[in-house]
Amino acid sequence: MDKDFDKADEIFFRPGIVYKQQQKYEEALKCFERIHRNPPVPLTNIDIWFQIGHVYEQMKNYTTANDTHERVLKDSLNHVKVLQQLG
Repeated sequence: MDKDFDKADEIFFRPGIVYKQQQKYEEALKCFERIHRNPPVPLTNIDIWFQIGHVYEQMKNYTTANDTHERVLKDSLNHVKVLQQLG
């Protein structure tokens, strides 16, 4: 895929969600890590970091999941989904 394609980042979010639901966690992480710096509208960097943290949680990598969730809270103190995950 051409890196300069203006919709390229949009294309990676949905497969990331699908891979996460299929428990293909490494593939999901590749998708989310590809777009975390330039998330497709209307998503934000925080939304992508939440997804990354949730994937690590599903992988039972709780330390990395917690670190990622803390990163989200640093930028968005009241992020409801992260607060639920940490609850």
